[in-house]
Amino acid sequence: MFVFGKLPRTVHGGRGLNSIKLNPDGTQLAVSDNNNISIWDSNSGFDLFVLPVGWQGQLNGGDFSPDGNLFAAGGSKKVIVWDLSPRGEKSILNANNGARVRDVVFGPDGKWLALATESLDANDVRGKFGCE
Repeated sequence: MFVFGKLPRTVHGGRGLNSIKLNPDGTQLAVSDNNNISIWDSNSGFDLFVLPVGWQGQLNGGDFSPDGNLFAAGGSKKVIVWDLSPRGEKSILNANNGARVRDVVFGPDGKWLALATESLDANDVRGKFGCE
């Protein structure tokens, strides 16, 4: 059970939930199961929208950029980065070593995205996804 503001809500995923992440200003929560990432309003607990994944396979980890404008999630040897302002624009990065991506995290300035695979890879996202 998660508590959003004063409204408790139980979340059920198809095969269980893989990841939850609160955005930097605390207004949105990303919840992922094996096939979807839903963005919720953290005060009301209601779904705002679902991010299109585009592959079958487990989703692992996820992170909001420090400004809250991007969300990245990993899985089947790939990472998807969504621009949340127009909701739907996405870019796909392949894991450097072709391994399953277990987790992702943005650097504090939002210019780097680290991928946990069989090793740790850092990707420069400056000039991509609106990051400069």
